[in-house]
Amino acid sequence: MKLKIQFILMLSVLLVNNAQTQTTSPELAKLIRSVPQIKDTSRLIHTLIEEFELGVDSMAAGFASTIDRFEKVRIHNNQEELILIEYNSHDRAMALLPYKHQFIFNIQGELVSGYQAESFRFIQLNSGESPHLLMQNSTAKGNGWHEMYSWHADSLINVFGGFSDYFPKTYDAHDDFGLNQPFELKFSLKDDNNDGRTDLVFSGNIVAYNHPKTPVEFIFLATRRRGLERFIQKENYSKKYAYLIKKKNH
Repeated sequence: MKLKIQFILMLSVLLVNNAQTQTTSPELAKLIRSVPQIKDTSRLIHTLIEEFELGVDSMAAGFASTIDRFEKVRIHNNQEELILIEYNSHDRAMALLPYKHQFIFNIQGELVSGYQAESFRFIQLNSGESPHLLMQNSTAKGNGWHEMYSWHADSLINVFGGFSDYFPKTYDAHDDFGLNQPFELKFSLKDDNNDGRTDLVFSGNIVAYNHPKTPVEFIFLATRRRGLERFIQKENYSKKYAYLIKKKNH
């Protein structure tokens, strides 16, 4: 099961983060460098679809693709501006879930990385620092997770360690072993171990078979590893809550 989940996580990423940027076509680079103004929305959408071979459901009539975000951003550990584009197909084909593609380009219009997150936001953890990029992802069934990105060695790196196994989840809308309440657990910040660095907290409830409501608080401590600050679970929550995953009728 763990290998299966890891495979799903690999498929969820549209483009692999590389240590080097990927050259885009002169036409796309020119369109991107017009940020924050979109001179030709239809052309930008068409070029993104063609260049990155984005899936489009030809049977989905009445859905108009949009560019939901087109802006300059700064991401933790990077002193240079980047350009973020979010393309939304507004499709409803299950194979194309979540219908959104996020692209990060450098200021020259070269691709840095690409994702397919359901939602994202920028989170400033400590005063004076640029924000991290926090993403919430999910499979079509509702098995979800979070990633949080920082800049390191010329690329965006996911610094959120997550859990040691496939259960529990920070986002869970699939009633297999249980459901989160709310589906996306409440996200907050605090210095849990009083070391002067901000830690991550996900809290809420797990509703599982024979356990109507189990309050949970998952803490991920800021931990320096190999020159990069990562966020590692305070304790083994998969082991701690293993008693919840007994399936129905077992």
